Amino acid sequence: TYSLSERHANNKKQDYRFIGYKGGYVMDWKSRWTEQSEDVNALKKQLQSEGFDAYQWTGRPGGAYLNYIHAQDEVVCVLSGTADVEVGDAQGTAEPGDRIDVPANTYHSLTVTSEEPLVVLTGMRHSL
Repeated sequence: TYSLSERHANNKKQDYRFIGYKGGYVMDWKSRWTEQSEDVNALKKQLQSEGFDAYQWTGRPGGAYLNYIHAQDEVVCVLSGTADVEVGDAQGTAEPGDRIDVPANTYHSLTVTSEEPLVVLTGMRHSL
C-alpha cells in the first residue's frame, strides 16, 4: 500500500491509499460536511471554492447507480436519505451530513436504501 496526501482549499488534509492495479488511488472517502456548517448554501460555496461545479441531485428509493467512473474528482454530500456506497474497494453507508469524495478514474456505486429519495449536493472538479 502506497500513501500520498493533498490539501484542499479548506486546508483539510486528505489521505489517499493505492489499491492494487485496478483500483487506482482511493481517498479516505467519507467525512462529515456538517462539521464545517449545516448551511447548504455555505456547503455549495465551499465546494465551489474547492473547484467543484456543485448542483443538487435526487436518487429514487431503491435506485442503483452502479460502476460509474469519471475523468474528474467527484464529491457527493448527502442532504437527506441514505445509501449503500462503494468507492474503489471500500464500502459503507451514507447518511445525511456525510461527504463522499471519489478520486478521478475510480469506480464507484451508490444504491439508495431509504424509503424517501436520496438528495445530495454533488459535483465534478473543474478540469485544469
